Amino acid sequence: MVLAKKQKWLFISLICTIFSVVGGVFGYLIGYYFWDILGNYIVNFYNADSEIMLLKEYFSKYGLFIILLAGFTPLPYKVFTIGSGLLSFNFGLFLICSLFARGLRFISLSYLVYKYGEKSLSFVEKYFYKLTLFFTILIFILFFIFINA
Repeated sequence: MVLAKKQKWLFISLICTIFSVVGGVFGYLIGYYFWDILGNYIVNFYNADSEIMLLKEYFSKYGLFIILLAGFTPLPYKVFTIGSGLLSFNFGLFLICSLFARGLRFISLSYLVYKYGEKSLSFVEKYFYKLTLFFTILIFILFFIFINA
């Protein structure tokens, strides 16, 4: 879309960000409100109560970084939005992390396409996993700085 309407790159990326986060909110609500309908049966069937409690503990400690990572990288963001609701992660913090991570992803990609055109798409496709690894490491570094501060 940005290739076709280069001057609207920021508007397009903001629309993508907003609707991605709205989708994330729906995922959160599914995990928060509808997990009891099906989720408890699955957990009980596999006798996985202790695993869910461990996951909840990790999410309460590191949820901010988990959402940032899922929102920016190719990890399946929707899975983490449902998990955020399931684990009752702070909704306000969820929104802030989602807006930041999704916004960074869409705005940076849109800007590259605006500035460099199709060359940027080839670059991202060619180095996608290396770029993702770089930003994942960056998020982990920030994470360790944060928990050791």
